Amino acid sequence: MKKFLFAVTVCLTFCMAMSGCSVGYIGGADGPTAVYVVPDSSSSEGSSSASRQIGEEGAKKIAFDNAGVEESKVSNLSVWLDKEVFGDVYEVEFYADGVEYDYEINAATGEIVSMDKDAESLGNTPSQQPAQPVQQDGGAVSADQAKQIALEQAGIQESDAGRLKTEHDFDDGREIYEVEFFYNGAEYTYEINAADGSVISSEIDRD
Repeated sequence: MKKFLFAVTVCLTFCMAMSGCSVGYIGGADGPTAVYVVPDSSSSEGSSSASRQIGEEGAKKIAFDNAGVEESKVSNLSVWLDKEVFGDVYEVEFYADGVEYDYEINAATGEIVSMDKDAESLGNTPSQQPAQPVQQDGGAVSADQAKQIALEQAGIQESDAGRLKTEHDFDDGREIYEVEFFYNGAEYTYEINAADGSVISSEIDRD
């Protein structure tokens, strides 16, 4: 009988150890009389966390969909997993139609944490759908018109934008407007060409 119990104990120990569990014994002078198993929680939590991530392909799709571009039109694509204070994020960087895009995407939820795009001119490509410039006499765009262009690009009503600010500035000799506002916990920043109303750059930052 003792030999039988010993053989059963050895088999259980081996099987549980191979499955990532901790094995313990309760017994007396005549050897173990019971075996208890404790699952390895660290291993299961790690694999569960990894399985919940959207993955590089998911992060790419979210970025491309948001930018309105097809992967076949993308160049210099870089995707990598990074760690932030609030959790893991996927960094997605690429060029499309002469525009540079930088995304931070929550690796667990797929939420866009921040987005930045920069170009000399977005042009009139269908993927970007830029707001049509509104010009005054003489070709100059007013501060109020620049503000409306930024809000239309963001798809936000002026009444919903918080801490809205428009500043007139010069960048490399070019006259621009800087438009900043907050919406739904995110900070939006736009640079608008004061000559023709085109969007020079835009950035969305979610803290």
